[in-house]
Amino acid sequence: MIRVILMNRVKLVLITLMLLILTGCSFINIDMNKVETPTISKTPISGKWIITKCVFKEDYGEVNFNYKDYIGKDVVFTNNSAIVGNLYSENVTFKAKKVNAANYLYKKFDINKKKLNIDSDNLYIVDIYDKYSLFYEIIKASEDVCYIYADEVFLKITKISDTISDDEFNEILKRGKDEFNRSESIESIKSSENGFLLGIKYTKDESSTKAFDYKTIFIKFKDNEIENSNEVDKILLPKQNKFFEISVDRQKNGDFYNDDVIVSSKFNNESFKINNEVVPSLKEIMFVSENYINYYETVEQYLNENRYSLYSLNILNNHNQIDLDDIVKDGEYLFKRAGMVSMNGNEMGFYDSSNIGFIRENGFWKLVGIIKFKDDSYKDKIFDLNILLPKDIVKYDKLSIPMSEIKEKFPNVKDAFISPNNRFLITMEIESLKVYNIINKEINPNVIYEIKIPKNSETIMTQWSMGKYSQMWDKEMSTEK
Repeated sequence: MIRVILMNRVKLVLITLMLLILTGCSFINIDMNKVETPTISKTPISGKWIITKCVFKEDYGEVNFNYKDYIGKDVVFTNNSAIVGNLYSENVTFKAKKVNAANYLYKKFDINKKKLNIDSDNLYIVDIYDKYSLFYEIIKASEDVCYIYADEVFLKITKISDTISDDEFNEILKRGKDEFNRSESIESIKSSENGFLLGIKYTKDESSTKAFDYKTIFIKFKDNEIENSNEVDKILLPKQNKFFEISVDRQKNGDFYNDDVIVSSKFNNESFKINNEVVPSLKEIMFVSENYINYYETVEQYLNENRYSLYSLNILNNHNQIDLDDIVKDGEYLFKRAGMVSMNGNEMGFYDSSNIGFIRENGFWKLVGIIKFKDDSYKDKIFDLNILLPKDIVKYDKLSIPMSEIKEKFPNVKDAFISPNNRFLITMEIESLKVYNIINKEINPNVIYEIKIPKNSETIMTQWSMGKYSQMWDKEMSTEK
């Protein structure tokens, strides 16, 4: 009898507790057809900050001196707006993620976390979007210290206060009225108009004297759509608001062929030979930028002697070959060090720091060298120089979405390119270029545009234009058709 009473009391206590719990949870909507998304009142980053330091990825001397002018500038984040230096954006949205500090900084920016004085194992990355475009990426080292990455420079920002009043925010806007630019109106940074100029090479001939054909493709973007595209069967290079044509002229010289690389001005019809060799050689263009041209040459009469050659396009009639010392500090030392690492410390072979070339790998340009051997039992060795390319060589060479993620979605991709405003992904496959929209850093898998290209085409030139330059390039390409 006593046992039954005790059991009934236990049941009563349990029922009472359950009723109390359910009463305390009365805010839960039990209508399963109406699931409400919880709201977050606090953004991943907020308050008033100030730019306190500039950290350069490499020692670029005075190249980035203008960034020092940013020190002391205000940086402000509210629930729906942001001020960074002289840029102001309204109606922003935030997206945050936690990453491994060392891996993310190395893979995304090619920098060691120690250079940013980051000791923690993990970081929070806060992406700030203006409409569908990435306004800025914030590297949150701690609650009080963050970094903003912009054109090879990390701007260190330090928190002044957690919040900012409407009056203070408006005062900052008023104080900087003549300096501030709304992000959507700045052509050079966040333009709705982007243009992509792609140079490719291909061959239909697999003989030892095969000749390469070249093609330039231009795609013009406006807002989130393709506005126009053109292509020509030659290399067209924009340089200082003018266009140049680059061609390879092949002539037979006795028993051997010789290729001359020729640069022709489109505005005054002047032409220059890049090379001035006495010995005939076959030449394959590897890389073209506003300031440089690189080719791979084969000298047939010397048992197929091969080498890379790099020349400046700033002085068109200068036949002096560029050495690694001409583009990076201690180039000769860096060349030999990287070569010896590739040879596991063995010094055998001939090290010539002018024997440098560009190859395209995983969506980026890479600088390589060649070690030559006099002994025929050894093949020439191509090795990675592991050097960060100066900006005057490659102005824009970034993938905001890693190549591994792109290949996971599209396994047949050979190369990939992402627009500066992070709205478009262009993929190169075996016989086509495909264009996709990027929305909030996510790739929309639906192809919005496709261009057929010759089988096994390879990239030799990647140039991006913004704003009025996109219109200029589009006009030039249209007249060349």
